[in-house]
Amino acid sequence: MIPEPTASAHVRRAAQSLGKATRIVTSPAATGGWATSADLDRTLADVLQLSSRLSGLLDEAGAWLERAERDGLLRDDRGLASGQTLTGAVGALSRAVDDCRALTGDVDDARRHTTHLAALTSGPEVTR
Repeated sequence: MIPEPTASAHVRRAAQSLGKATRIVTSPAATGGWATSADLDRTLADVLQLSSRLSGLLDEAGAWLERAERDGLLRDDRGLASGQTLTGAVGALSRAVDDCRALTGDVDDARRHTTHLAALTSGPEVTR
């Protein structure tokens, strides 16, 4: 039986896919990156889902660190008290969760607008 990939393996694949998408829309050969405003809107919907799920993942990472510290499973390899290191890590993750939630709100706000955009199909020269 093939073992189930770890959470980090899934996140790594998602990051690689996001990197590929970014290269597509920013490459010199890109024609704007999206075929239509609906295509852009679908992308923003997916980014919205990603940012929402990322905040949950980061929140859980902080909770995991706290449980592992409580269970005596962590140590700092620099000789510092692991609690001090944990406080720094959990604090940073908490700020990242807040940032993800702000990002989610901003992308959601953008989508409220992009869902009402339609591509021109006739008339003066159609540009993207």
